[in-house]
Amino acid sequence: MQDQFTNARMLQEAGAGVILEEDFSNLVESTRLLLHNPTFAAASKAAGETLRTYGGLPRALEIIEAAAEGTYVKPDAEVHTKMNEVDPFFLEPQDLVQWLSVAICVGAISLTLLACSASAAASAGAAAREEARQPRTAPRS
Repeated sequence: MQDQFTNARMLQEAGAGVILEEDFSNLVESTRLLLHNPTFAAASKAAGETLRTYGGLPRALEIIEAAAEGTYVKPDAEVHTKMNEVDPFFLEPQDLVQWLSVAICVGAISLTLLACSASAAASAGAAAREEARQPRTAPRS
């Protein structure tokens, strides 16, 4: 699922698409924009041409069929070079993103543990109150 959002974001950054809101509140406006703004058509055409330079549908089918047969297609050196030049973002370390991810995970785990310990304490307190309400009987001699 994450790859769909990444692909949508890349299309948006290329000027060839619009990302819809989760509730689709911008669907009508976005559709009008895509249909009536010629820059989207031009950017979409450019993105398609770029994909075709990688071999397009015939290359994709060749790779899929080879994988289905258990073989591998020899990489195209020219395409390999182009693909290594696609996004310089990934050539730089993403320290901030990594630290934010770690902080979010630690926070989520901490909240979960806190909720569990609060629940356990509440259960222990309820059991103690219930025991205190029970009449105590003196031992028989």
